[in-house]
Amino acid sequence: MPIRFTPTASVFKDRICNGVNIILTDRDHCPVVDIGMAIAGLLHRWYPQDFNLDKFNVLLGHPATVDAIRAGKSLADIHLIWKADRDQFQQRRARYLLY
Repeated sequence: MPIRFTPTASVFKDRICNGVNIILTDRDHCPVVDIGMAIAGLLHRWYPQDFNLDKFNVLLGHPATVDAIRAGKSLADIHLIWKADRDQFQQRRARYLLY
């Protein structure tokens, strides 16, 4: 839903901002990470001077993903970037699963 708000802190403090309020109604069927990557990609493409991907990486903590977004890679390509790390994590995690 469209939203207008005035932040009380940070970069846009005391300035009227327009945005989007996303209302999640079924989190079990919502690929929130993919949605975040898609939004980041669109913001970078539409507002490259305003949307700082380096600051996005502070939140994300994965430079390869940020580089892929910067290069305009698809979500499928980004998933491939994650595959090796995800596979290694699942192997390490397996020995700690109780059931």
